[in-house]
Order: sequence, then C-alpha cells, then structure tokens
Amino acid sequence: MGRSYSEKMKARSEKVSGNSRPRRRPKKANRDREGFPVAPIVVISIILLLIVSTIVMFIVQNTKDEDDRTGGDGPDDETTGHPAQTLIGIESVDRGVITLEEHIGKVVVLDMFATWCSPCRQQMYELIDLQSMFPRSQVVIVSVDTDLSETLSQVRDFKDGYTEAEWTFAVSNADLNSYFPASSIPTLYILDRNGRTASTHVGLTSAEDIASEVRDLL
Repeated sequence: MGRSYSEKMKARSEKVSGNSRPRRRPKKANRDREGFPVAPIVVISIILLLIVSTIVMFIVQNTKDEDDRTGGDGPDDETTGHPAQTLIGIESVDRGVITLEEHIGKVVVLDMFATWCSPCRQQMYELIDLQSMFPRSQVVIVSVDTDLSETLSQVRDFKDGYTEAEWTFAVSNADLNSYFPASSIPTLYILDRNGRTASTHVGLTSAEDIASEVRDLL
C-alpha cells in the first residue's frame, strides 16, 4: 500500500535533517580578532611614537641652541669642580699665561673683541665706566682678542690706547673660542662667581645694562 503525500514529505525532511551537520562555531581566537580592531590601534601607536620623538628632538635641539648661544658650561674639572673652560690658559699682555679660574669667587665680564673692530673700541669706554662702578675684589673685566690671526703685540698696542682700561687684555686660542664663540663682536659673557655663564650680550652694550646684571650676581 503506497504512502500518502504527507508521509513522503515527512520522510524526506527527516532524511535531510539527519544528514545535515551543525554549524561550527568560530574558534575563540577568531572571534576575538573579529571583535577587536587591531589595525587602527597600530596606526594610533605609530602616530603617538612620532609625536613623542618630535617632542624629544625639539627639546634636545633647543638645549643645544642654548648652549651654543651662551657658550655652555662644559664639564666640570674633577679636581676643582669648576667649569672646564676656566682652566684654559690664554696669553695676557702683562701677566703671561692666565686662566679664568683665578677669578672664581668674583663676577667676570669677559669681553671678546678684535683690534680692528670699531664697535669694540666704543665698548671699551662702556667698560671703563663699568670698572668704576664696582670694587675689583668683586667684579673683574677680561678683554680677549678673539681673532686668532692677531698677535699679542697688536693687543698691547690696542690696550695702550685706553689708559683708563686697568684690566687684563689677552689673546684667545681655539680652545677658549670653542667655549666662548663670537660670531659678531663685541660679544660679552658675564660669568657668575662659580665661573659659569650667566648671560651673553652680542653687540655694543651699555655699562648700566651690564651693571644691572652684575648686581644680581653679587
């Protein structure tokens, strides 16, 4: 006896259901990867790294520029604890080889000049006025010819033209110029009582402007 149409359809449905397999659930790692956007995180990390690197380079460059502007302090000498540049010997007009170390404990006005420089000649009169404002036990002036082609004899002749300039004149050398660069002269470095650069003035500077800073260091 044949089966009815409904019985045939039921049997076919049971056969199909029996052969079908349950859908496989994705592995946990795959599910996590689908729900966690990795690529945007990598891009953001790279951008943050570039920002941090740029900031660090900016700080380092600013620090270098500041050292170049002020001449830097350089490493301290292990024996004296004073900046290394204070130990550099330079030939003076009247006292042979001198160093800035001998002025530790005083404020030093370091005048970088050249005998052929017209503004440097005007600066001498400002320094003469400055000299009268402070006792030499507290403030000293040292004028150093930064032009390495000039001789001690030339500096001596230059000094003789300013009879009231009763401070030390000397010729520079490559070592001192590296610590106290003077791309434009006159250039004045004001050193504190520890021999460290407190400020720098490029160009003709009045005695009163220098004195104002010196007073703050005494």
